[in-house]
Amino acid sequence: MKPVFQTVKRQRYMDIAGELGCDWLMVWDSDDIVFPDPKYQNWKKFFRNMDRYAERFPAYKVFKMKSWIPSNLEWQRAYNIVGENLWNPYVRLHKDPGNQRYALDCHWWWCPKDATDEDLILQKRGMLIADHTIEGVRFTTNSALRGEAQLFSRDRWAWNNDCEEKRRLYFKQCDYQYHYDHDEYDGYWRYDDLGRPISKICNEDGSK
Repeated sequence: MKPVFQTVKRQRYMDIAGELGCDWLMVWDSDDIVFPDPKYQNWKKFFRNMDRYAERFPAYKVFKMKSWIPSNLEWQRAYNIVGENLWNPYVRLHKDPGNQRYALDCHWWWCPKDATDEDLILQKRGMLIADHTIEGVRFTTNSALRGEAQLFSRDRWAWNNDCEEKRRLYFKQCDYQYHYDHDEYDGYWRYDDLGRPISKICNEDGSK
């Protein structure tokens, strides 16, 4: 199997949810778990709130859930700046997921599926906004679920991914705002500790 960018793989579960006719999609990371307190495991209340928010705010398509962020010892950050020992809301729920897509090659931006990158950059269309948090069920995260070997490889991957997302956004802005002609967008790159691209990992289609 050829490698592909993170948002391409993530988009696949959005598409599958659409193919299956799912009204909602919940997306968690591999180190996310339901918070171990019955107080935050009220699924009946959670599903009821989903229906209420969908009815009250029909224009909204993405919603947040609250996550307990443990200490730095329990959960190793992947270059994301967030406090410790606190509740933090994250987008985890997608209403009508089959009509959404990851926007501008970013793994935490979403837009209507029929909106192009040019539409977004030129502000002809907008991103999907998550102003509401649905209660009833909360979650938490624990790095021990991934293991030391996976965390080690994850750190360099996360850095490269963050830098690559920024590089791709920059070139798309150049393309659509300033009509800058370039051939540097193709492929996925490896970055040094200052965020400078140093070598190409593979081409856009996954080939070397």
